[in-house]
Amino acid sequence: MKKMILVLFAISSVAFGELKWSEPMLLWSDIIYVGNPNIIQTTDGRILAAWGKYYGYYGDSAKIFLRYYDGDQWSALIEDRIFPPASFGSPFPLAIDADGYIWTAGEIDTSVYAFFWDGDEWSEPEWIWDAPRYSSTPRLIHDNNRRIRAVLNHCSGGGEVFFYVTSRDNDQWSTPEPWIQTEWCEGGGDFRIACDRSNQIWLVWGGLELGVVCEGSGPEILIPYVHTCQPVRITFDSQNRAWLFYQFEFDSLTSSRHRVNSQWSPFDTVFFPSNWYDLSCCCDSNGVIWVASSQDTTNLTHIILRFYDPTTERWSEIIAYDPLSNWCEYNPVLLACKGRLWMVWNADSAGTRGVFASYADLPGGITESPLISEGFSLRVVPNPFRNRTNIRFSLPKKNYVRLNIYDAVGRLCTPLWNGWLESGEYNFNWDRQAEISGIYFCLFQVGGLTIGEKIIAVK
Repeated sequence: MKKMILVLFAISSVAFGELKWSEPMLLWSDIIYVGNPNIIQTTDGRILAAWGKYYGYYGDSAKIFLRYYDGDQWSALIEDRIFPPASFGSPFPLAIDADGYIWTAGEIDTSVYAFFWDGDEWSEPEWIWDAPRYSSTPRLIHDNNRRIRAVLNHCSGGGEVFFYVTSRDNDQWSTPEPWIQTEWCEGGGDFRIACDRSNQIWLVWGGLELGVVCEGSGPEILIPYVHTCQPVRITFDSQNRAWLFYQFEFDSLTSSRHRVNSQWSPFDTVFFPSNWYDLSCCCDSNGVIWVASSQDTTNLTHIILRFYDPTTERWSEIIAYDPLSNWCEYNPVLLACKGRLWMVWNADSAGTRGVFASYADLPGGITESPLISEGFSLRVVPNPFRNRTNIRFSLPKKNYVRLNIYDAVGRLCTPLWNGWLESGEYNFNWDRQAEISGIYFCLFQVGGLTIGEKIIAVK
């Protein structure tokens, strides 16, 4: 039997509004403008903040800036020029492969290139494609297996935008394959990609329409033909539900919707007003959804946050974060990992532009929960199967468990269990009955953890 060793974190009842933030760390400052940074956890557990700067349209140069947090302090600034001088998206594209290399991507006219950092230096550029027409802001991601994926786009010139998907395998990029065509981009737009807990890649776009698509399924147009529905963001909670966040330019309204049993919820107003194009979201280990933006005060701009508590199914009050005197703070980017909520952001003051970082310990912290420890196991036997398969797992201690079967596009097919279970060994049979052959996913949720197991049903 395959043995899995897992560590879970206990859910605390401490109020999230009582978060205590660390002192803001100035990661970089200059008089030049820099695009908003990004933040990611590396394979060795460190926190990495990164941002890039394009210094001109006529072959000047581009720079990439990195700083690591190793648990005690931030490293010295690492900066390096790259060539050709690519222009980077916002936030700065970041992904990490199975070898721990840091990846980014940028565009030069109609060409898209990728670069990786091996810990000592940036690689030579890897050409991905030449778009038929102008290509902008390539999006980069690693999936749950640390496979590097990218979504590219180009504009037809008539308002349509074409999206292509590519991946890097065996040290080379695949030929970009057409994914979807939209009519969203008259006058600009935004798109994002994300990987859910079943290892499916999702694309969300906004502009004259708000749309979303998952690998293997058709597009869903959630809001047709509006005036500039952007930016857009997407994340996934501990139940593998997709959460969308988007803004309307004309009224500065930030809204959210989430997907339950293949249906999208009505929209919730999250922020009003909020600054256009300032938007970030993430899900922490307790299944809490976090979202951040910025808001103008009389003279300055400060960051605002809210969270959605899955236990109460309600949004919190707005949490204001304004630690810097006489700075305009904007472009927040969130990351939840290692029991902390991390944030990097831009700030301006008297002609100086800076990149800052801070974190807050989440309720429950990073203390190991005694609920689950070494010895936890999960198996699906047989797999592949024809008519019936058996799902087996063990619980060292009493806990609340959800066990569900989903199809390849995230629709709930069969709920197997939702409730408390005592410690012990458990077996659940799944008879697919009316379900057709194909790929399914068994999602096992206990505490703050979700594990997905791919199941193949054959004729």
